[in-house]
Amino acid sequence: MAQHEMTRHETRECAFYILFEMQFQNDTAEELFQVAEEADLLPITDAVKEMVNGVVAHEAELDEIISAYSTKRVINRIPKINLSILRLALYEIRYDAQMPMNAAIAEAISLAKAYGYQEDISFINGVLGNYDVSKEPITDLRAQPGRYRSSSCRRLHSRALRSRRMQLRC
Repeated sequence: MAQHEMTRHETRECAFYILFEMQFQNDTAEELFQVAEEADLLPITDAVKEMVNGVVAHEAELDEIISAYSTKRVINRIPKINLSILRLALYEIRYDAQMPMNAAIAEAISLAKAYGYQEDISFINGVLGNYDVSKEPITDLRAQPGRYRSSSCRRLHSRALRSRRMQLRC
């Protein structure tokens, strides 16, 4: 496929295809990149390779996070589509400094809407939402105004900050 400047969304979607396929094949990422390029199936750019290789390199860590924040399913019972989406989103959240958490979650939801079922969307949103809430100490969240979209989240967050300040004063 002719190389063109891919959007971040297109890069993510190509990486998702490769990661999903890897769960069914014994092929390495490099072998799948080569097959995709030879068959002219996907544009495999350096950004796609970097994303896929990053997820593969951190797969055990990402799976631990998914297991910790999945309240309804153990990891071997999570559909492969959802697992691919979650790994990709968590990789971006943890290792891509330019990717805001809320954007990574929105992109994961977008992939789930395109390739999963309604309950998959809720599940992915729940796992990533639970991770988001517990990821950072409360004191660090003040430095990120506008991080939460809903006013109820901001109010809850403000109460948590006030409570934390009160604990620090005592």
